[in-house]
Amino acid sequence: MQKGRYSVLVGLSALIVVVSACSGNSKEGNEDKQPSASPSAAASASAKPQPSQNPDFKPLGKYNPPIEMSTVRQVAANQYFDEGETIDKNSLYDFYESQLGIKIKNLWTVSKDYDTKLKLAIASDELPDFFKVSPVDLLQLVENGMVADLTEAWDKTASDAFKKWVGYDGGIQMKSATFGGKLMAIPETRSGYGDLGILYVRKDWLKEMNLPEPKTMADLLKISKAFSQRDSGGKGKTYGLFLDKTLGLKNFFNGYHLYPKTWVKDSAGNLSYGSLDPRMKDALKELQAMFKDGQIDPEFGVKDRVKELELVNNNRVGIMYGRYSDTVALTGAIVNNKVVQEWESYMIPSIDDKPAQSQVSANVQNYFVASKKSKHPEALIKIADLSLAPTIHQIPGSNVLATGKNNKTDQIIYTINPITLFGQLGPVEMGELIPKAEKLRDPSVLKGQWPNVYKNMMNFINGDINIVNYANYMNGKDGGTLAKVYQGYQQNLFKFDEFYGAPTPTMGEKMATLLAKEDEIVTKIIMGSAPVEAYDAFISDWKKLGGEQITKEVNDWAKR
Repeated sequence: MQKGRYSVLVGLSALIVVVSACSGNSKEGNEDKQPSASPSAAASASAKPQPSQNPDFKPLGKYNPPIEMSTVRQVAANQYFDEGETIDKNSLYDFYESQLGIKIKNLWTVSKDYDTKLKLAIASDELPDFFKVSPVDLLQLVENGMVADLTEAWDKTASDAFKKWVGYDGGIQMKSATFGGKLMAIPETRSGYGDLGILYVRKDWLKEMNLPEPKTMADLLKISKAFSQRDSGGKGKTYGLFLDKTLGLKNFFNGYHLYPKTWVKDSAGNLSYGSLDPRMKDALKELQAMFKDGQIDPEFGVKDRVKELELVNNNRVGIMYGRYSDTVALTGAIVNNKVVQEWESYMIPSIDDKPAQSQVSANVQNYFVASKKSKHPEALIKIADLSLAPTIHQIPGSNVLATGKNNKTDQIIYTINPITLFGQLGPVEMGELIPKAEKLRDPSVLKGQWPNVYKNMMNFINGDINIVNYANYMNGKDGGTLAKVYQGYQQNLFKFDEFYGAPTPTMGEKMATLLAKEDEIVTKIIMGSAPVEAYDAFISDWKKLGGEQITKEVNDWAKR
């Protein structure tokens, strides 16, 4: 199996995938070649080993004699395997056995409906030694005493490098796996830092209209008004601010130090729902005025993002909030291999002299747990630790833990791994190193990482003009979008959601309805069909229709 690099590269290969495929889909959407072999399900799931009295707590220590750790897997029907390999026998599994003395055995695999089959296994108490679970299933397993307490194993078995690697978010994701002070799972870590808010503005229009770059919210509002009055040359009316029916306005509100649809600490230290801040009316009042003044597309309420982007790419919208990777959406910037729109990226402007913070989430989508009946629950930690070998450990042969793609066939292979952990600092490190490499014209600064970003960026600089190269240039250049992610990290411009547990019971029942009502009232206020004061009634209704109980449950979770 020919492999590439792992870990942080994996967690951030999204950038390369997004730029190359013009898609923000998850990695599962790229598993697209030959079907996996059907593994044997002959391994008995009824065996019920007792926990070992002599666990091996040595970090990355090798079991002698080897041990067996059973698991269960979801494997895409079109998962790619190198010749002669299957999900039951492959170079990744072989490496864990050679380095750790752990033989990984699949009790069963499915191509879909993993959660359904796992629930049946939970109900029948026929669980493997380690496996992946959702936040909801984790809560059930913990409450029913079906998973192992990993607290001691983590303290003694996890390497110092591993402990540091999972804590780059301040420990939020690890805390989400803690119940009553006990660590019950290893989170499938992800990065919240890549969600830093970026403001995109047509810089050529700023120059044309002699407008200042947006350093403050006042600047932004002035620019929006001017852009909406710009002559489009017969293409139709221009607008200032991009907006579609999904209401991607969180970064606009962040500029007012507001954090809707997220949980924040109030002055008493309790958690409150950010959308209930009465200052929301100030920002909504401004948006309503912008809409009335013709600065926002009057049809935004019925257009999805793709449809609204047509205005952006047809020279009719000049301001857009997004993420660092949204440069790939600016397809109208390149026509016939020429740059015809000049965009620039900026940090979120603030309403006052206090820098704006981007609201981000470290919510974990999956966890890895060890069964309470496993003889060696500490082995889960060793496997997770070793999975990061190319990034945090110097272990010969660790290149077999590659994720991303097979270098010869260009096929996705990282999903063969039974444990996947995604880097938290990937976008930050890219924002520090790629601009340096571009400035020095020296890719060795990157130490072999993110080669496609650098290559495509340099192709653009050297005159090979297309949307992929342009997007990578906008991301990686000095002062580009990734540099702003690095700046945001350095200046602590991230506001993490304070609630990162599994959905509470009332959330599961009523949150979807409450979110729909929130979007409805925000849309109505912006379009002027409801007065700004109607937001007070929404706050009252939100509490009565389940929000007050949700708030109680969230704070009960925080106390636990």
